[in-house]
Amino acid sequence: MLSIIPKFQKSSSIFAMTALWLANPILGGCEPMTYTFEKADMVLLMETLNQQTWIIESDTQNYEVDLQILESEGEYASHYTFDVISSAHACGTRSFIASADACISDTIMELEGWITIRDAQTQEILVEEKALDGEMYVLGYDLNNADVRLFFAEEGSIDFYSPDGQSFSLQALRWE
Repeated sequence: MLSIIPKFQKSSSIFAMTALWLANPILGGCEPMTYTFEKADMVLLMETLNQQTWIIESDTQNYEVDLQILESEGEYASHYTFDVISSAHACGTRSFIASADACISDTIMELEGWITIRDAQTQEILVEEKALDGEMYVLGYDLNNADVRLFFAEEGSIDFYSPDGQSFSLQALRWE
């Protein structure tokens, strides 16, 4: 199917789209950065990982996981992200590929600690106090969308998710 757009309509459409794109940061822009949580709230949420023994049930074996997680000396940062090619600096950082309302805020806290994994039935230690390294990543202005990913040994990782900023659920545990 061939579609033909009159020349005037084509140029006025391009003009209108360009004007809207340029005016968007002025008219719409990003909402002001108003976080509903502080670093101390992230630390309290992180500490809930240490307050229980995590039970992992598989088809063949059940495991108990104990964690000791601490905030590491690494960087704590809150910032806008969404830079794919180049930036117009309109909403924090904006890509020319993404839509004009692509303001994304995230907060990252570096974590470290130790993990111990035991066979739940025999209490045999399978992984003993291996060092952990990772981060808590919060997407948005509220502490209701937090992910924790921690790595241990050469090939191990454990992932948690918090939908409410109060507690975590275990999402995945992998190790060799």
